[in-house]
Amino acid sequence: RTGFGFSTEVCNPYTLASTWERFLDMYFEIMAENGKYMPDARQELMQRWEEHRPEAERKCEAWNRFSMKREERLQLAAERTERHGRHCRARELRHQVSLEERCQRWNCQAMLREERRQRALLTRE
Repeated sequence: RTGFGFSTEVCNPYTLASTWERFLDMYFEIMAENGKYMPDARQELMQRWEEHRPEAERKCEAWNRFSMKREERLQLAAERTERHGRHCRARELRHQVSLEERCQRWNCQAMLREERRQRALLTRE
């Protein structure tokens, strides 16, 4: 939870400002189509928006800081995941090499045993 209010949790402040302007345009266009021309209301709403601008800018800065921290955490998590993956792949490779070496040693010993057995059979004949 960011503590910046509902609107900044749903969308960033830049999107909120452009959405507000589009909303006002559409609202007053619909009102004008229905014969209700309200220039005073539009002016009052715009004045309130401008009065609210410093607070909105502070929230925007806070949102930017929060977003940057979140992005940094995500980047660090991705790096940790990548390091862990490399570590696991290296460990698996070492394990495979170890198994191959053990298998080669076992095969060499088996061949030596077989040679000894065959020599022993030849000397008996």
